[in-house]
Amino acid sequence: MSTEKSQKINKQGKAKKSISKNKPAKPPLSKSPNKRYQLDAKRQLTLLSSMVKQSIEGMALVDLKGNIQFINHAFAEMHGYSPDELIGKHLTIFHNKDQLASVKKANEEIQKNGEFIGEIWHKHRDGSVFPTFMHNSILRDESDTPIGMIGSIRDITLQKQAEDALRESEARYRQLINNAGDPIILFDLKNRILLVNNNCAKNFGMKPKDMIGKSIHEFLPDIANEICKRNKKVVSSGIGFEVEDFVQLSTTKRWFKTNLQPAKDADGNIYGVLVISNDITELKISEEMLRKTSEELKIKHNALQEKNVTLKQVFSYIEDDRLDSLYKIREEMKKAVLPQIKTLKKKLGKSYAGEFDSLETALKVVLAQDLDSFRANYGTLTARESEISELIKKSFSSKEISDKLNISLPTVFKHREQIRKKLEITNKNIGLATFLRSHK
Repeated sequence: MSTEKSQKINKQGKAKKSISKNKPAKPPLSKSPNKRYQLDAKRQLTLLSSMVKQSIEGMALVDLKGNIQFINHAFAEMHGYSPDELIGKHLTIFHNKDQLASVKKANEEIQKNGEFIGEIWHKHRDGSVFPTFMHNSILRDESDTPIGMIGSIRDITLQKQAEDALRESEARYRQLINNAGDPIILFDLKNRILLVNNNCAKNFGMKPKDMIGKSIHEFLPDIANEICKRNKKVVSSGIGFEVEDFVQLSTTKRWFKTNLQPAKDADGNIYGVLVISNDITELKISEEMLRKTSEELKIKHNALQEKNVTLKQVFSYIEDDRLDSLYKIREEMKKAVLPQIKTLKKKLGKSYAGEFDSLETALKVVLAQDLDSFRANYGTLTARESEISELIKKSFSSKEISDKLNISLPTVFKHREQIRKKLEITNKNIGLATFLRSHK
């Protein structure tokens, strides 16, 4: 190559180089699709591996002979191990002799159906046992050939404890319900029987199992519509109430006091009506007997009161007659005896004057007795009491006084007592009418 040509070439090369400096740089060539796919797959595999290792649910991979190929922290720690301690170990390390039968049965199901889902008991490193829920399945390669088994595990000890506690609670609840002395029924929203205790079923001559699922119309047709109406009211209002019913049972009629309450689930939703009844037949019979006895006693009391009033009137009349007789005797003595004393006094002269004076004075005292105190006491009577006293003097009965003055009979009796008290009539045998007439 000549010098001229080389110079030209050098000049051209320099020129090209100078031109290329002004052009934008070309982007680097992108990687091939296969490499890009490999990077994505690797990234995804890393993420997946991290997820499995950090999962709170136990995960493991075993070969077809049951040797552990991979196990995450949750699975290992659940049994008291670290993952490194378990690689290469046989899965029987997680079970005792009593559990191997169920493990074998689960493996047979995997071979037959390709997977197993259910409960399997496991053994902890310290020998203690615990229940688990497992999902195991066959792992296959691209040609669908089995190459191992994968499994996920969850410790369900707390769940089992809760279930056991719930079962015990339900058992106690059912025992309480069945042994309750009062009839108990639980209706659903369509008035079908969800629960019934022994006492209630016995009233219908049946067993609880024979009543479950049936409508109330089959057992109490006479009041079934009313019961449905009540249940609807409880469900719509969410408020319970009490009622009383006279119910026709299998062999007899009985009175029941019934309490209806809404039955609610854990979320507070009403799913039925709980009905608890109390047999009050004996109480009703006692109440009816008491009512009849009370009415009879009232009638007898009224009759006795009328008789007492009549007897009081009779005794009053007798006493009035007696005092009237005494009054007449007193008046006769005034008319007959006192004049005779005066006559004898004149005839016998001064020799017996003193004796006759004493006799006359004593007789006047006896005849006049309490007239002055009566007048003083009579002045303390009220206008109404004076009015009643005048009617009593005229032999008006208490009933007649009540009608005449338009006051109640008890009020007349009260006034009579006040009059006797003010006139100082302490002797109950002295009639008020006779006493008033004897002190005119």
